[in-house]
Amino acid sequence: MRFLILTGFIWWAAYGNSGTAAAEPWVCGTPLLHQEHLNPVPLDAIPAAPAAPAHIGHVTRFFIHIPETTVTATCVAKSEHLYVYVDNTLRHLFTDAEAVDIATEFDTRIYPEVRKWMGTEWKPGLDRDNRITLLMHDVGMNNSGADYGGYFAPADQHPTLPTSNRREMLYMDVFQFRERSRYTFYSSLAHEFAHLVNWFQNGGTTDQRWLEEGTASFIEWAVYGNVHNIFVDGYLANPEPSIAYTNTADMYYGASFMLLLYLYEHYGGPDLIREIVRTDTLGEHAIEAALAARGRDTRFHEVFLNWGLANWMNTQARNRRLGYASLPDRRVSATPAHVRTYPSRATDIPIDTWGTHYIVFEQLPETLDLSVVGSGTGNLYAIALYLPSQGPPVLTPIPFDTENRGYLRLEGLLPDGEVVLMGTAAASQTFDYTA
Repeated sequence: MRFLILTGFIWWAAYGNSGTAAAEPWVCGTPLLHQEHLNPVPLDAIPAAPAAPAHIGHVTRFFIHIPETTVTATCVAKSEHLYVYVDNTLRHLFTDAEAVDIATEFDTRIYPEVRKWMGTEWKPGLDRDNRITLLMHDVGMNNSGADYGGYFAPADQHPTLPTSNRREMLYMDVFQFRERSRYTFYSSLAHEFAHLVNWFQNGGTTDQRWLEEGTASFIEWAVYGNVHNIFVDGYLANPEPSIAYTNTADMYYGASFMLLLYLYEHYGGPDLIREIVRTDTLGEHAIEAALAARGRDTRFHEVFLNWGLANWMNTQARNRRLGYASLPDRRVSATPAHVRTYPSRATDIPIDTWGTHYIVFEQLPETLDLSVVGSGTGNLYAIALYLPSQGPPVLTPIPFDTENRGYLRLEGLLPDGEVVLMGTAAASQTFDYTA
């Protein structure tokens, strides 16, 4: 038996790269099948379902998944890549012309662009029909645009599940369509289509939730220039929680998106994004595998440390690696610990799995000896960023031994410079430092 876990997170659309966040709630309600509960069915072992009738005016019953029930819907538009159905009880809220507009936008922009960045969906798929079905219904059955705005349901890809529609299918909310801008709707539709493509590229399963949502949010940026600034800023105000295990919109649509954008800009461009999507491994291991496939021996923790310092600085003026070309004016706003007297020591500082912790050393001595010791069995990682008052910044990873003890000596420091120590860990633990 598989357990279908519905997850939905409220997020606000930010219009393009203008940096202005619109206070418009929208929700991705994609039901994600957690990997620990999933034994994926091999795609070549799934029998084909009969092809759905393909004509405007066709009426059929669909299972919906938020909530789990059924609706009867009519096909009101058909294009090269899409059927558009609308719940019959909401037919008065959705015109034929609007359905045609959606199908046209999907065919001309969303479909080719998402596939360019991610690869193909399952085609012709379970129903042996090259078109994708979009159902417009009241997601959440609340007669409003509140809560869920759209989703992709992996259940539809499995013919033996009792609530499967046995086709490649997306769901969007009619009330959200009525209440939000078309820009918001289309970028959200691209987000949900990315989930469908990612399911197939991952061999019939979804990725770990943080990377799954980060990829779909990256696709919104790639196709429409959309950035969820409210969640980017939310993460930068509190970057210490785990990017992999913290169940918040700030992590999924802020931090994970930023990490994908950083990887895109600094480690391989579109080819790397496609490689991350198509690799058989999941989470941070997918990123490492994609880097290796592109000829890089860079480990995930090295990327993560550089990314953390880019979030701290976000300026490419003195070092290109320390910022984003496509995400200006966004940097860590959390207030870290500041050290101004030496020697200095702190103990039992908590650090989460793939979280970040910053410490700033000021009024520097000429020589600074940094010792960092982790308490856990999972590896602790740290990097020092020296920022002189003049001249280029210097990034120095701290080497650790097999007992999680790291040491670094920095010499020739200027008293008006500063050193930023950033740490992360492959498993939650505490650490001590002396300086």
